[in-house]
Amino acid sequence: MLLLAGGFTTLAVRGVLELALGLRAGMPDLPAWAEAAAILFNLLGLIAMAAEEEAIDRRQSDELHRAERVLQQGQRLESLGRLAGGVAHDFNNVLAVVMATAENLREDALTTGQLTEIDEISAAADRGRPLVR
Repeated sequence: MLLLAGGFTTLAVRGVLELALGLRAGMPDLPAWAEAAAILFNLLGLIAMAAEEEAIDRRQSDELHRAERVLQQGQRLESLGRLAGGVAHDFNNVLAVVMATAENLREDALTTGQLTEIDEISAAADRGRPLVR
């Protein structure tokens, strides 16, 4: 931007000097007002190019910020997925212990009431397995 501003300033100063001092380098047949118009149009063209470059830079910067936000959201979702997977794994281990303990108790059960309760424990653990998956 500084180089562009310097270029604008140089062109403007050159144009003003040419008009003020009567130096018509490269355009001896043109009247002063035509030279002034040519200089003005050149400056306007350069200003338009600079504005377009700035707009492109702004769009690219906005796109970069959007991409960074999407990346951060993806990283958060990945972390959440890992956490959920870890919790599911641990809960599955708890269900396995409950199921194994219920089977051991079934072998030692003395009454029908105890067997019924052990069956309820096993059924509850079986219902928990699909939830974990």
